[in-house]
Amino acid sequence: MSEKLKEMEEETGEPQPLEMYTLKFNSPILPFSKFPLTQNKYIKDFLQKYDADRKRITQVIGVHFKKNSNRNAEGAIGIQISINKRGNVTFVESNTNKRFKVLEFDSKSNFCKAVPFEDESGLPIMDGNESFKESE
Repeated sequence: MSEKLKEMEEETGEPQPLEMYTLKFNSPILPFSKFPLTQNKYIKDFLQKYDADRKRITQVIGVHFKKNSNRNAEGAIGIQISINKRGNVTFVESNTNKRFKVLEFDSKSNFCKAVPFEDESGLPIMDGNESFKESE
């Protein structure tokens, strides 16, 4: 963990950052979504790295960096995802609404340091099994 992250944890008492494998998207990804990955050069390169690093990967984050730039990684909010292959098609699935804030991103290894992120809007986040009910 970098000195910056150690200092942050000591000062704020927030949880220790998690190491997450990073799949970058060109737009934000929504909770509880499922879609196939379109085969392009970026996805092909990502899947090769993902397969090579699979033993080290414990969690994956799907995240959009502003302007699709790695320089904008710090502070980006992503969602926990899983990557599953069915036949020749690779799917991204988000089975949770757990979101994470990226603190550091290493574009060479494709790993980031991220902490859980909770929306401060005060609006409840549904768990996927409940429906929206209006207040009486």
